Amino acid sequence: MPPGPGVVLPELPLQELECFAVLVHQLHFGRTVELLGVSQGRVSQLIKRLENRVGAPVFERTSRRVELTELGRGLAEQVVPAFERLRAGYEDARARAAAADQPLRLGR
Repeated sequence: MPPGPGVVLPELPLQELECFAVLVHQLHFGRTVELLGVSQGRVSQLIKRLENRVGAPVFERTSRRVELTELGRGLAEQVVPAFERLRAGYEDARARAAAADQPLRLGR
């Protein structure tokens, strides 16, 4: 149910959540950078901002590995499937719009 009039919803940080979802799958900053097409600094910045919003680290990082924290695992269980559904819905809408824009051809 949508919120009533005058209710202000907190900002949903979509870029941060997308970056988080990709990093959850990759567990590698370099591959996440390649998939998102942004700099490594940007990926680090987005994850840091998400951690600041959440209030605790969601990844444990060392020079050799990236792992989810317990909080990160819980967040991933909720965010990753939801983000995948958002992406699928967006792609479906794009495909439908493209199909609707095609001329109808009958016969040869």
